[in-house]
Amino acid sequence: MSSGELVIDQAGATGLVAEKFRQAIADPALRLELGSVATAQSDRVGARLGDVDKTCPEQWADKRLVSLEDLARGSDAPVVFSGLQTGPAAEYEDRIARGRLVITNASVNRMRPDAALVNTFVNSGQIDELYGQDLPGRIIAGGNCLSTIMCTPLAPIHREIGIVSLQIETLQGWSGTGAREVPEGA
Repeated sequence: MSSGELVIDQAGATGLVAEKFRQAIADPALRLELGSVATAQSDRVGARLGDVDKTCPEQWADKRLVSLEDLARGSDAPVVFSGLQTGPAAEYEDRIARGRLVITNASVNRMRPDAALVNTFVNSGQIDELYGQDLPGRIIAGGNCLSTIMCTPLAPIHREIGIVSLQIETLQGWSGTGAREVPEGA
């Protein structure tokens, strides 16, 4: 690692979000380095990252996975990206954030008053507000897929003419359960 690179730890070693994150930060123009990678699966602690993620950029394939407990004890990385699922995120992200910034995709932190819910196209100023608070750690959460997409075009409309209410229905609840069609009467 050369000087000037930001080291980012990662909580959540497998899954599409974790894999896409590693692919994105592998771009040398970003000057980012992957630090520790923690897994929520105890049977994978000590495994090579390249063995659990076949799309892993080659420069990190030999990294050994650590436990979430080890990551929560701390490292030198000032930033942690979390792709953890809800259960492990609820259990570990506050501890991982002590003295660091955690950027999470987990829904468990989206509505907390001490976490910034940020859509960078709409309210990136919330990050500055979060840093103005005297907190032992900071968490920035991303919105769910629909709110992230909807907020970008709706924010300027709301600022200019106002939006009193919206009624939106998604089919994620049905499709996420494996249903092949919308239930009759829904």
